[in-house]
Amino acid sequence: MSVQGFVATLRNVVTLLAMSVAAVRDRYSALTASAVFLITFLIVHALGNTLIFMGQDALNLYGHKLVTNPVIRFIEWYLLGAFMLHVAAAAYISVVTGKYARVLQGIAGLRFSSDAVVMSVTGSVLLVFVVVHLGDFKFADIGTVEIDGEHVRDLYTQQLIVLGDPGHFLFYVTSVLCMALHLMYGWRAAIGRPSLGLPPQHRADALLLGYLLLLVISLCFLAAASRSHFGFKTYTFTKVK
Repeated sequence: MSVQGFVATLRNVVTLLAMSVAAVRDRYSALTASAVFLITFLIVHALGNTLIFMGQDALNLYGHKLVTNPVIRFIEWYLLGAFMLHVAAAAYISVVTGKYARVLQGIAGLRFSSDAVVMSVTGSVLLVFVVVHLGDFKFADIGTVEIDGEHVRDLYTQQLIVLGDPGHFLFYVTSVLCMALHLMYGWRAAIGRPSLGLPPQHRADALLLGYLLLLVISLCFLAAASRSHFGFKTYTFTKVK
């Protein structure tokens, strides 16, 4: 990977993030702009999940900041908008371009070689995962622990309980693998779109950078999930109130 390619990719991604909604000019730019914002969120979220290796207090304080910081609350609503925009743009493109019919034919015939089929199947799995994940952590009735005189949600214990279940753990791992495929195929398509503005000579570098990034994101999620699953058997649940 050349330095010029890395700098060009980073500059264009940051520009697209800064322009945000203003970058949305058509259905494809809506898809790309929302995808870049969601990938940025995934990076932060994946790194945040690895705090489980630093112990209960570290993860719980991180989770507490997510629900009490007003800036984070605004970003959550923005994230919801980006997610809905991404789903709507993808669905609209599939219907208008005729990909939807080919996707159904591919699924019915168990033919998953088509990019459109892979993106649709993995995207559907991720949509279900987001709903389940929010139910497990965002809207669940989670106990509290006291840290420095303040009661905070015991996200650590909740994560061990949820991912300690073999079914939940398998579903989580499957969803992470679907996320990796979705990112891989999506990034490969995005780097050639005008909304990202990458010169042709830098696209190979951008592709490699994206693949390395999605590998790191996936490994962070899988590592944190594995720590939760296998740590569940040895954890003593005495601190939940």
